[in-house]
This record gives sequence, C-alpha cells and structure tokens, in this order.
Amino acid sequence: MDATSYAILLVLLLEVGIVVWITILGRVIGGRIEMRLDELDRSLAGALQSTLENLPIGDMDFNPINAAIAQWIAAQAGVRENTIEALVTPRDAAGQFAKQA
Repeated sequence: MDATSYAILLVLLLEVGIVVWITILGRVIGGRIEMRLDELDRSLAGALQSTLENLPIGDMDFNPINAAIAQWIAAQAGVRENTIEALVTPRDAAGQFAKQA
C-alpha cells in the first residue's frame, strides 16, 4: 500500500473513533441528565406533597381538579362582569349604515 492508502485508512479510523467517542459521551451525558431529572421530579413531588399537607382546608381532602374548576368559574364570572354589550348598527337596503333614532 502506498502513502495515500495509509492516509485514507488513518482518516477512516479517526472518524470511527470520533463516532464511538461521541456515542459514549452522549450516553454518559444522557444518563446524567436522566438521573438529575429523576432527582428533580422527586424533590418537586415532595415539595408539592408538603405544601398540600399544610393547606388550611379543614377535614376535607384537597382536590386540585375541583380547585381548578372553581378558579376557571371565577375567571369566567369576572369576564362577564367586564363585558360591554355590543350595539349593532342597522343597515339600509343598499348596505349603508342607517341613522339610529
């Protein structure tokens, strides 16, 4: 084999090595990210649980679905309070706006 063949073989081996290195590095980084996300999930769940346990709601169990529905109903009631009734201006036969009485 001549020098060109050795150079091509060296480049191919380097490319394969780089691909293998990137794959290993990606798996290591992915594993660490997954591990940190699991930690975050556990700490978030613990924080939410302790918050819900300390809510002053008496003997009733807290239901977040009911709370969300109540908040949505309250928001809709607020929207209806601030609604201005629209006045429809009549048009004549030619499609022009007619004067209101």
